Order: sequence, then structure tokens, then C-alpha cells
Amino acid sequence: MGEYDSACGQRLKERLQALEDSRAEELAQNLVACLDAQESFRFSRRLASEGARKPFFLLPEEKLQELREKRNSGSLAGQQYEKIRAVARETSLEDSRIAYEQKDGKYTYEELNKRFSIWGRTEQSVNAVTPPGTCGARLSLCLPCEENEEQGLGHIWVTGFRLLSADGPEIPIPNACFAVQGVGECPAVQRREEGSAVQGQEADGAAEGFPAGWRMEVQKGSPVCRHEETGAGESCLYLCNPTPSDQVTVTAREILSLKENSGYTLFFRAKQDGKFKEGFRAVLEFLDEDGNVTGRFEHVYNRKSVIPMGRKSLSMQCNAIVYALEGNEEYAWKAKYDMLAFLNDFCQGAEYWMVCNARPEGCDAYGAVQAGRIMCSAASTYSLISRSGVFTEEEKQFFYGMADYLLQYCLDMRDRMSMSMERVQRGSSNWQTDMCIGVAALMAVLPDFPNRKTWMYNAEAVLKAQLSKNLNRDGSWPESIRYHHAALEHFASFAALWRQETGEDWLQATRLKDMFAYTIHTVTPPYAYFDGHIGTPPFGDHRLSGGTEFGIYGLYLQKIAGLDKKLADEMYQVWQKAGYPVKTLGGEALALENLLYTEPEAFRINAENRLRPESAVNYPDSGIYIFRRRGESGKENYLAVMGSAKPIGHGHLDQGSFILYYQNVPVVMDSGVEGYFDASTQWHLSSYSHACLQFAATEEEQKTLRTENRVINLNAGNYSLDRGWLDVSRRSKVTETVIGDETDRITLEIEHPRGREKGIHYRTILFEKASGAVTVEDRVEGYAGKILFSMPLAMKTARVEGQRVWAEGYYSVNAAVEFLAPVQKIYLEKGRTTPMLPTADEVPMLLYVRAETDASQGFAVRIHPCEG
Repeated sequence: MGEYDSACGQRLKERLQALEDSRAEELAQNLVACLDAQESFRFSRRLASEGARKPFFLLPEEKLQELREKRNSGSLAGQQYEKIRAVARETSLEDSRIAYEQKDGKYTYEELNKRFSIWGRTEQSVNAVTPPGTCGARLSLCLPCEENEEQGLGHIWVTGFRLLSADGPEIPIPNACFAVQGVGECPAVQRREEGSAVQGQEADGAAEGFPAGWRMEVQKGSPVCRHEETGAGESCLYLCNPTPSDQVTVTAREILSLKENSGYTLFFRAKQDGKFKEGFRAVLEFLDEDGNVTGRFEHVYNRKSVIPMGRKSLSMQCNAIVYALEGNEEYAWKAKYDMLAFLNDFCQGAEYWMVCNARPEGCDAYGAVQAGRIMCSAASTYSLISRSGVFTEEEKQFFYGMADYLLQYCLDMRDRMSMSMERVQRGSSNWQTDMCIGVAALMAVLPDFPNRKTWMYNAEAVLKAQLSKNLNRDGSWPESIRYHHAALEHFASFAALWRQETGEDWLQATRLKDMFAYTIHTVTPPYAYFDGHIGTPPFGDHRLSGGTEFGIYGLYLQKIAGLDKKLADEMYQVWQKAGYPVKTLGGEALALENLLYTEPEAFRINAENRLRPESAVNYPDSGIYIFRRRGESGKENYLAVMGSAKPIGHGHLDQGSFILYYQNVPVVMDSGVEGYFDASTQWHLSSYSHACLQFAATEEEQKTLRTENRVINLNAGNYSLDRGWLDVSRRSKVTETVIGDETDRITLEIEHPRGREKGIHYRTILFEKASGAVTVEDRVEGYAGKILFSMPLAMKTARVEGQRVWAEGYYSVNAAVEFLAPVQKIYLEKGRTTPMLPTADEVPMLLYVRAETDASQGFAVRIHPCEG
């Protein structure tokens, strides 16, 4: 396995010699012959999938037998198998078959509604920004008369309306699921206190049996508008126009309290039995304090409800695994139907992307990067059931046709094998990683697929070049920590596949091992909110967790131990401190890997390899600098600072920001990120949500630097600008780091976002290891305007007293913030964050200490955390 054919090798040598000896008139012909011989030699490599005993995907025969024996045990593999089997049993064979057959439109909605809950929803990308002067909004719903039963489809069911805020709690919509008294009532929603003239305005009365909190206005004719219940017993609103002469509008009685210049995301669920001519309309009419209209936002919904396909990418894997371990053929049939139905749906979405260059129905699940991941899922599924006999020849060809479509979605046949490593990976990111891994994985399980080795070796060339050229010198992937771990997980899966297929060990042949080493010494202290587990600092597109990102470590302990015992021992201890996490069972992940973990009690570390995390400033490429001190009690004081010399992929506008723990409890924290589509994204990306210093925006800058609001929020938009401030530059220069016995220090140089000539910000952060106190000194040169200091505290409450802020926190940790030099203004604000605080609030909030002053004054701020 992995060896090349000697005869092909000899032929290549002969062609090379002939090329060297060529006369001028023979040169072209001999060059072509040499290139042909090179390709023949390359493709002569013996692959495991070409042997008489083809291996299962990532699963040697002996490991399969071991899993059969462990599946009913209390082992980690046994526990994971129970979860996999539970997923496999969620749907019946009949349901899987009908869902597959529906690709040909075999069943009517009436027939399908008896078996499935066929509801759709808005994507979380229905975003609106309120105009200046806005303090409220009126929500109304309408199915226009153009949508009617006489001329086509004229009815819809809707429920579950929500309005999400960019930076604060969700805006409550009373009776958002249209319950009537005593029937399917919504959870109680706390009503807001009346504060402005537009709050609490209501129309008189309501029709008997009509949902409370809503009023209907018949514009014309005799439309149908009533409360109904879903098949699951949930309340909803049913709208129907029997003829073109019918139309009704339903309006929320209560004015929703909003803020000006703020982002909001509208979300709801709907059941739509087909396509409308245009669609159902949901309208937000924005109002000022006097009830005058300041603007209007309208969303047109026209999304046909279909049998849910999203979970089938996991279901197909789980059914295939259960078949492989238990031998019950019913699971193989379900796996086949689920795989074919899912891929058929996905290929339609891929076609829409390629033809329209837009997300199908606004859904992001059909992109090429997702294609790469689900090709891995399909490869695992097909490998485990391909010998079961459940595929007809027609179904196999249908599968191969979809495979061909996905291959061309992710890659092409141009020869990457002859390119330089720099050229082949140029401009690539984690997207190309996932796409190429999917191509190689699918080709590995289809040995009779046309040109499969060209596809495989092209993919391998890109991946090997990425690890050689794209990976940073410090072992970090050039994106946020979240994406580092995502890339590591996928590279590691490919390495396991490639070793199985060719015998080549990428843990030795590439820098993959360096990716496992990175983040070990950046880990955050164990935190009670996450059951005493560690995590990683949530800079950029990341979120603080209890170490779920370390699930990959338990999969590769034994392989790493054979090469680097010290690294393996450190990985094990990180995995242990994170609570032995395993990968989440999901359709875009390989469910099979959840059964391949090292059993925690089976691994032994060497005493000399005990993990003792210390201050670490040796990750300059990732821009993360760590300072820490562990006390005699075992609790840690910890400071993480962001300072990257080049822009970080999926990074935020957070240069110079920092995270602080005191005695294992967060004191200053980064809000992380929640998603890429809802209105909160621009809040999380902007400098305004970070522990940064910002320059004031001039009137001209507030006009000329504005960006348009887009469906996908990969920039910070106008969040800071709307509040009068410029976002921080995407890069900085760390000019000094000092690691001492009692104190650590870091100094950064951050240019004005519009260029060095506009001003330079110098930030020095001093960390007192024993006390956990931090002093921040901000000095500005070459700029004469206002500056803003922001610092998000992970605290319950805070109050300003003169030049000090007193904050009461969680887990008996409080903090005093003292401004050591005079400032013009100190105030407090709140901003949403990811779940990380023991609060009863639906949306956890950080407390922001903000201060304004002239650039000539700068800031000197001391943060002193304490217990009790």
C-alpha cells in the first residue's frame, strides 16, 4: 500500500533521459511523453481502496469488531453509540422512503401533512436598522389579495414571532404565537413600563376567540383570519384569501419599544404549501415619541414548506453505523434513503448558488464549504452500507451523478499536482480545506469513479500546501481560535483517511502536529459556570466555552504519543481539564469518529510531563499574548491581550483589547460572537464591544465611511460610527513584552484606522501577578480629538463614584476600576454576550465602563479585582 509501480518508475526514468538527449525537433514530442509517463507513475500508487479487502471509511476491520463488542458497555464508545442509535431510531423506514420518493413530487401536501411537520422559518438574516428619532415600532402582518385560492395559493399559517436586538435583550412581542385564552397559550412575557408616548397604545376590543394582543383589519372582501393549532398542538395564526377580492391585515396592539440607530432581527415560523406570486408580508413601522412615522421595514416571505432535510445528514450516518455494528438491514435502507434525499436537496441548493450567486431562500447551508463537509458525511455513510445490497443500479448511478455535481462545486480537474506549493494554496482558507477534504473523502470510497485519482491528488496537493505555506510559524491557523480548531479537526480526519489509503503519516510528513500544540498554553482558567472546565480566550469569531473545542484531542492521543509523548501528555491533560469533551454529533461532522476516542482511563501520562501553564508570548502570528499566575490555592489570575501584526481571518476590530480572570473568575471579558446573519453580528465585530480605545469620528468621516447593510455581516458595519467613534485598525505592533517574577508587561502601538499620519495610540498593560490587578496606560500622539476608553466587565451591577467605578460580580468576585488621571466623562452601558454568566436573564449582558476625554490627556486606568 502506498508504493508506486516499479515499471512505471522505470518508464519515467527512460522518458526523462530521452528528454535530456533530445534534438531540437524531438523536444516537444519527448516532453509530452515525459509528462504522460510522470502522470502514469503518479497514478500507479497502490491505494488501500483498490485492494481485494477494501477498508471501511476510517474503520479497520479489527476496530469494527472491537466496537461491536463495546457498543453495549459503559465505555465512552458505548455511551456515544447509545446517542448514535437514538438518532437512527428517530425516523421510521417508511418516513425515510417517502421523503426520498418526494424528490419526484409523488405525494400531495395533504398526504405529507399527515406524516410530517412541514413548517419553514425565516433565516436569521431579516435585519432592520431603526432611523434616527425612533423609539418604537408597530408590527403588522398581511397576505395580499394577489395571493388567493382562486388564482393559485392563497393561505398561510404563521407563529413564533421574535424580534432580536443587536446589542441587548430580545424585544418581547406579546402573544407572539397567537394563543387564545386556555388554548396553546404562549409563555408569559414581562410587559415593559410605559416610558414614551408611543408605548402602550392599543385599539379597542378584539373579536371573540381571536388571539389576544392582536387586532385584525379587513381591507376588503371576506378573508379568513383565525387561530388554529399545529399538528403538535402549538397555536398559530391562519390567513386565507379565497378570492382576489379578499385581504386582511393583523397588527400587534402593543407598540414595541426600540432604540434609534439600532439593529434588529425579525424571526418567525410559517407553513406555506407551495410558492406565492410574491409573498406574505411582515412590516415594522417605526415611530418617534409622538407616534409619527420615522421609517418602514418590510419583509416579504415566500418560502415553500418542505419535508425537513437538515437532520438527514446526521441521520444517514447514524443509521449506517448501526447497520455496520448490528447488521439489521433496515438501518442500511434508511441510511440509503436519507443520503439520497439529502444529497438531492443539497444539489438543488448548490445549483441555485451557482446560477444565481445567492443563498437559496436566504439559507447559508448550501455553500461549497458545506458541500465539502457533507461529502465527508456521505463518504462515511456509503462506505458502511455499500456492501449491504440495498442499492439498485439506478440508485447507484443517481448517487454517482450527484457526487460528480458536488465535485465540480468544490474543485476542478486543473492539475494542481504540478504547481508550486505557494501557488496551489494562494488565496485559500478553511473553506478550501473543507472542500478539498470532502473531495478526497468521497473519492476514497468510490474506487470505480471516473478520474478519481485526479480529484484525490488535486485535493491532497492543496491540503499539503496549506499546512506548509498557510499555517503560521507558531502553529496557529491564520484565523480565529474557533477556526483553528475547526481546521485542525478536519485536517486530522483527512490525515487519518490518507494514512489508511496510502500509508503516509501526515503527523510526521507535515506540520499538522504543530496545530495540536497551539492553544495548549493559551487555555483559560477552569471556570465554575462551565462546571470547572477550561476554555480558550474568545477573541474574534469565537465564544467562551467549557473546552468543547478540545474534543479533537481525545481522538489522536495514541497517534501523537507514538511520535511525541510530551505533547500527547499535555493534550491529555487539556482534554481532562475540559471534562473529556467529544465532538458534537452533527450532520457536517463525522459521527463515526465519536466511537474512536481513547478511553480516558486507558491513557497514562509521564510524571515529568505535568502541564504547568505559564505566561506565553510565543504566539505572535495569532496575536494572542498570555500572562498568568497560579496561586497556592490552585486558582489562577490570567490576562490575555490581542495584538496581531497582520489581520486575522474571522478576527474582530479588537486590537489592544484584553481579557482578565481573577481567581478563575472572569472580570473583563470579550463578548465573542453569536452568528453571522442576525443584527448582533455588527455589535460583536465592532470595537465598541471590546476593551479598546477608539478615536472620535469627524462629521465628514461619519458621512463618508458608512457601509451598506448586508445579509451576511462579515464587517462591523456602522455600529461604532453611529455612536460617533471609529473602529480600531485591524493590525497592531507589539513593541515590548516583559515576563517578570511579580509583574508582566506588554506595550502595543496601534495606528489611527485612517493611517499613521492621523495619529498613533500607544497602550501599555501592566499585570500584577499575585493580586491580579491590571493597569492600562493609553497615550496618543499626532491626534487632537476626543478618545473613548471601553472595558466590558463580567459583573452583575456597577456604579460610578467620581473617578471610580465599583462593580459587584459573580462567584463573590468584585472589582474596583479607578481612573488615575482626570477624564471628562465616565458612564456605564450594557451589551449582549454569549452565555457565560450565571444570570437568569434570557440574554446575558456585560457591563461596559466607558470614559471620554481629550487625546492629549490619555487614560491611566487601574482594575483591581477582589473577593467578597
